[in-house]
Amino acid sequence: MAGLGAGRTTVIDLHTPVPSDRGGFLGACWRWRTELVASFAIWLVWIHIGLTLLLITLAALVVLVLAIAPVRRRALARLACTVMRHRLYALFHADRLHNRRGQVPLILSVRPTPTGSQAVLWCRPGICVDDLTTRMEEIAAACWARTSRITRSIRFAHVVTIEIVRRDPLAAAHLIPSPLAGGPRPDPTDPATAFHDVEAAEAAIPLLTLIPGQRVGPEDGAGNGEPDVA
Repeated sequence: MAGLGAGRTTVIDLHTPVPSDRGGFLGACWRWRTELVASFAIWLVWIHIGLTLLLITLAALVVLVLAIAPVRRRALARLACTVMRHRLYALFHADRLHNRRGQVPLILSVRPTPTGSQAVLWCRPGICVDDLTTRMEEIAAACWARTSRITRSIRFAHVVTIEIVRRDPLAAAHLIPSPLAGGPRPDPTDPATAFHDVEAAEAAIPLLTLIPGQRVGPEDGAGNGEPDVA
């Protein structure tokens, strides 16, 4: 019996694609937590004030958000974070960024930044920051961004930060045209302008020298360079 059991081996096929695991009901609730909370809040308001007042309140909120610039920017930033979370999960499943169990990285949080959005990921066993770094262009394309930056936590290797860059805050919003841009430009082939009548130009007369006794004024002539005798 021992000899028969010792001869058995387990074969693991590393080339067969493993389907990604979406986490079931709990995974879906975690991915759609923002939408679920918003829907639950709207349902509670609907119960208390009715459908008519709910529609009026939602319309007033939409008008206020669109009319006030700071509120509009903040709302659009939060909406971009929600879209980024779903786009990252879609990329993980489409690009097979998962371990042998089919588990994809877990997105802990997404928050807006001055340049775009920033997501904090929890890498499952079998996934590291190098797996994400090799897909920087795919991540930027999936999130409709300029580029992406991926950094690892100094303390924990499994915590990875993905920064999505959508805009440059230092770029000039309005370009001021220069009046000199349309003017004539010098020809580099022309020789440089030279001084004419160099011989006729007056020699520069030094007014002061380093030694006070050797001062020469314009009325004293060129001087002999010897100190004055008191």
